[in-house]
Amino acid sequence: MTAADPLPSWPSRLALWAYDSVRRRGVLSVPVVDRAYTTVYALYKRHLDDPFDNLRRVHPELFAGGHVIDVGANIGYTAGVFARAIDPGFRVWAFEPASENVARLHAMVEQSGFQSVVVVKRAVVADRAGSTDLVLNPRHPGDHRVTAADADERGRAVERVPVTTLDEEAEREGITPIAFVKIDVQGYEFHVCRGMRAVLDANPRAAIAVEYAPAMLRAYGVQDADFAAFFAERGYRPYRVTQRGALLPLAIKALGTDLPSCGYIDILFTRTAPVAGHA
Repeated sequence: MTAADPLPSWPSRLALWAYDSVRRRGVLSVPVVDRAYTTVYALYKRHLDDPFDNLRRVHPELFAGGHVIDVGANIGYTAGVFARAIDPGFRVWAFEPASENVARLHAMVEQSGFQSVVVVKRAVVADRAGSTDLVLNPRHPGDHRVTAADADERGRAVERVPVTTLDEEAEREGITPIAFVKIDVQGYEFHVCRGMRAVLDANPRAAIAVEYAPAMLRAYGVQDADFAAFFAERGYRPYRVTQRGALLPLAIKALGTDLPSCGYIDILFTRTAPVAGHA
């Protein structure tokens, strides 16, 4: 974490303290401990932090009739949620750059029997292809950052990873149609969006879910107005996604205001009004 970062909620602080305590003792390499970690992490995400399991229950139509792209898949919790949400014949394309997270993501796929459903891609997703440095946060497995624009890099491990764009991946892999895209990449979300213009044009019914943290976006030179304009110009309407999976209309010009203490909200952008929830 850096001075520019929002303050995590108390469940997040407790979870990070537990993770760091286990990591420093070097026992995450023990298979039974590693499995316990992934299980507890999934329970924490489902019940205290992440909205997507509830979203798939309340709004299953968002995932119908197409593939799902998961950018910033971490160790596979959301990829597993999406694998249970999609229609038969479609896939979840899970992008994650950090090697340790990718190993756990592969393990989740195998243990859950999702080999034919989830495609794992180790890469940073951005607005141009190439390679970049990923600066690892040893205390937070979900806070690795591209070139760590606002982070103190001293003493941190760095991995050189490939960079791709969703436009290139969709064309190369034939990922069509696309129903849903989730983006959670620690402030790099706008770069992902700029690299998916063709995807948006080709999939007008796709819903785009973004973790929106203005302080992190600004660390990469992105202003609230830039983000709002990108989607407004393409006819998208924003909805705040609650942890219970409800969708609350937002004023797109008001993005970045009235944030909770954690400093971010989950926003769903869509061109079509969601149907009434059936929780």
